[in-house]
Amino acid sequence: MSLPNELILGTLQYINKADLKSARLVSKLWSGCASEYLFAKLFISPHKLNLQIFAAVARDHMLSKFVKELEYDAVSFSPDITISQYFEILWQQNSVIAFDTERVSQVPDPHIRQFITMIRDRRENWLDWLGRTAPVQAQWCDFSFVQEGYQKWINQALFEKNCLKEDTLFKLLVTGLRRFGRLRTVKLSDRWYSGDKPGRQGSPLAGSWLPFHAHPGDFIFDSDEPLKESSTSDAFWTLAHALSGVKNTRIRNLSIKGPLPTAAFLTEPGEQQTHVDHGVGAFCRLGYLRLSLAGYSREPMVKLYETLHGLHRMLESMTALKRFDLALPVDCVDEPVWFFTYPMIFPENGHWPQLTTFTVGNLAISTKDLVTLLITKMPSLRHLAFGNINLLDGQWEGIVEYLRVANCLSSFHIVPESLLVHGGDQIYLSQRHGHRDDHDHGSGEFLKILHSIGDYVVNWWNNPTLRHPSLKLGQPAQQSLDYLKDVYCLSDMNLTHDMLDGLAEHMVEDATRYRERDES
Repeated sequence: MSLPNELILGTLQYINKADLKSARLVSKLWSGCASEYLFAKLFISPHKLNLQIFAAVARDHMLSKFVKELEYDAVSFSPDITISQYFEILWQQNSVIAFDTERVSQVPDPHIRQFITMIRDRRENWLDWLGRTAPVQAQWCDFSFVQEGYQKWINQALFEKNCLKEDTLFKLLVTGLRRFGRLRTVKLSDRWYSGDKPGRQGSPLAGSWLPFHAHPGDFIFDSDEPLKESSTSDAFWTLAHALSGVKNTRIRNLSIKGPLPTAAFLTEPGEQQTHVDHGVGAFCRLGYLRLSLAGYSREPMVKLYETLHGLHRMLESMTALKRFDLALPVDCVDEPVWFFTYPMIFPENGHWPQLTTFTVGNLAISTKDLVTLLITKMPSLRHLAFGNINLLDGQWEGIVEYLRVANCLSSFHIVPESLLVHGGDQIYLSQRHGHRDDHDHGSGEFLKILHSIGDYVVNWWNNPTLRHPSLKLGQPAQQSLDYLKDVYCLSDMNLTHDMLDGLAEHMVEDATRYRERDES
């Protein structure tokens, strides 16, 4: 008796990779079902192990049919690192593990256990350690696990350099893309994330990396070090060139988890324009886009660049977008805090008629541009989420009321610990409406206030007794309509007294009917 394919597939989706590999050995039927999950996601990067696995799957006629998702691991090994710099990275990356006593107790190497003990002592007695760092480095750099890890780093760096120089990755990527007929999702990451178990999550190289060998990707350079071109930029355009070159029209989802440097989207005469052409060709049919841009800790981007024309062209071409998650950075660690401006990111002629879900944070925008973006340029928008948003003119009271009257949203969410800023530096709905640093925006009380905004905008039409969050006790509910005057004026729209009177009458009638129905 044999089980139906659907039952086997439904069962195998819950087991881990090691068990999937065993399941492939049961029979041809089970091998095909297990392969559906085992090879659904594939990684590529200019590193030997990842390339070997990618090439093996791409060459196999059967296995290549299972690939639905491709992730580019953009972690980059620098060949110029010294052993002292390597040791400092190793120290930083293991500073968290040092306090995991259960994991440390399982380490067999006495030198590593002693190393972890010293990290713990250094963190607990930081001032005493400042003068002793150099002697410690000189001593520990001679130990075998440090020497082995450093040599492994250098070997990866040299292979990566030669691979990119000879276009090995690009040629292999093009070959694979021609054979992955079910590929729909492309991702780009520049981190190896820690999981519950020892080791790193992500590509095969990340999973094979020993926890006490340092790796790039999640340590912080000194702030005085000059800004370097990010490997995520090269990886992004490599993907774009390859997808455009093979005329792949099947990609529907693009997720950039590793932040792209803003300079990647500058368009100057020549090479950068070619990059953007390939980007348009590769991603113009996207249905989902997750985009993260990197900030710059010393000079705000808003001072360096007026507009990102390359990004404008790409976004303007993505008319099929249904979901757009945009993560912008706070663009300076010191005061004043700079947000990316609306004209820098969004094209003037952009229009996304199918977009239903939009998330954005750390954006500075005017009232007119915000209304135009959400209502005119995204006419099908139903789900909206805000991070930090700086309203450059007008007040948030009016925006909230306008969204409520428009009755277009099924959900409106403000990300926890995010601020809606207006009036220069005033926090909307903070009890004191004071400077952003004067308010505990992570408190439970403030989170309730943020929730009440979304509740009012989305649910008023089902419960007309809900009140605008800005109204004081005793104020009639219909007075919230007065907030619209500022929005209409700044947006160059006409709001007559007859329109206001009609809306007010409608609010009172709906609230009265709701109460009568509730009482009955």
